[in-house]
Amino acid sequence: MVQQHSHETHADADARRDPVCGMQVMPQTARFSARHAGKDYYFCSARCEEKFAAAPDSYLGDRPAPAPMPAGTQYTCPMHPEIVTDGPDDCPICGM
Repeated sequence: MVQQHSHETHADADARRDPVCGMQVMPQTARFSARHAGKDYYFCSARCEEKFAAAPDSYLGDRPAPAPMPAGTQYTCPMHPEIVTDGPDDCPICGM
C-alpha cells in the first residue's frame, strides 16, 4: 500500500497539524482523520491515526516546553541529511 504524505508550505492557511507527529496536513486532501470531543483531527498516515485513536488525550492539550538546546546545536532534516541549519526550521526540499 502506498501512503501519500502532504508537505505543504506555511502559506496554506487551511493546513492543520497532525497532533501525533506535528506534520502539516491539508484537510481537503487528508486520507486519515478522526473526530474526538467534537473536533476533527487530520493525520499524515494511518499509523499516526492509529496512535491517536489508542490514546487521544496524550496528544492533546498543553505539552511541557522542551528543554533549551545547547549553544551550537545543529538541526538536520531526517529525510535530507545534507540540509543542516543552526536552528529548527523547515527543510526547503520536503517542508519537514
